[in-house]
Amino acid sequence: MKFSVRKAILIITFILVVLSFIIFFDFFTSDMNGWSVLVGILIVYGIEVFALWRCPHCKAYLGRLTIFAKYCPHCSKELE
Repeated sequence: MKFSVRKAILIITFILVVLSFIIFFDFFTSDMNGWSVLVGILIVYGIEVFALWRCPHCKAYLGRLTIFAKYCPHCSKELE
């Protein structure tokens, strides 16, 4: 899978996580099932980030590197 596609998937998923938090706090603040759903969403997002946010060349985890970065901090190759 191309790096740009993986980056788009992570951005879309992050937006969905933020929207789910907004919806949860507006409607379900006292519901315990809602908390378990939010924790599940965060766990899935964390696994997705760890699996997809990798350099396409050296396969190293990019960590806190922003989505606007152009080069891998490990192998110095271009990310796009």
